[in-house]
Amino acid sequence: MLLKEGIAPTTVIAGLTELITRLQNLASTWGTGTDAWRYGQNSYLQTTETMEQLLLSWFEDDDGVGAGVQGGGYRLVREMTAATPRPYPLVSGEIDRQVRALTALKTKLEVLQTLQARDGDPAVLDTNVLMHFQRLDEIPWAEVLGKGPVRIILPICVIDELDNKKYTGSDRMSRRADQAIRVLRQYSSQLGPGSCVTLPDGTMLEIFLDEPDHRRKLNPDEELFSRCTLLERMIGKPLKIVTGDLGMQLRADAHSLGSVELPDKYAKDALRRSQASDET
Repeated sequence: MLLKEGIAPTTVIAGLTELITRLQNLASTWGTGTDAWRYGQNSYLQTTETMEQLLLSWFEDDDGVGAGVQGGGYRLVREMTAATPRPYPLVSGEIDRQVRALTALKTKLEVLQTLQARDGDPAVLDTNVLMHFQRLDEIPWAEVLGKGPVRIILPICVIDELDNKKYTGSDRMSRRADQAIRVLRQYSSQLGPGSCVTLPDGTMLEIFLDEPDHRRKLNPDEELFSRCTLLERMIGKPLKIVTGDLGMQLRADAHSLGSVELPDKYAKDALRRSQASDET
């Protein structure tokens, strides 16, 4: 469910509320008489057409635009004639279905809108950073990003990728994934839905869970970019992907997302070389 660029969640939530009310009020304007069915049909179709136009103007993807607006019942109402038996229950049932679909869409948006409540400049860490660089609570994030306060958001797909790497690949990669997970476990009790933890340097850390019906992209990088775009548009601030991977930076740019290269001095290998040098 991706809002179009420049569309504020508050605008869409207010618009959905109005559409729901408009649909619910249709039943009270049905009227009586032999032509009442025609008036009800026209009112319903006009409202649905307006709904389609608004959804197309608000959302960039099918999760929002579809929203269960047109189903088999919609087609039956559109083709309804004076001979159609029990026209009122037909229209009423379709209205109820659409109200449920729009209400569910509105609820999802209201949950995502809470992302705006927290201050700080948002940044997302890719899996590369968690595995190959120092602990995330030992890096001065305001210095890395050039401003503060910083708000680090970890989409759950990043953590899931760490879990996968823990059980696949080389022993070295498995150990690094395990180390990164151990760090996150230290804060897990404070990282429930809607909550965050403050790291030693004042940076806020939070987890972004998938929506219940979210369908992930097959490619992990594409899934991360999709999550970042959603976060950026819901928060209403530019978002940076922090990475040590040039390929990730180039692909982020192709997706119109900002990126920051984490300096090599924070890499685990660089730290290990420095420690070895100090000992000699």
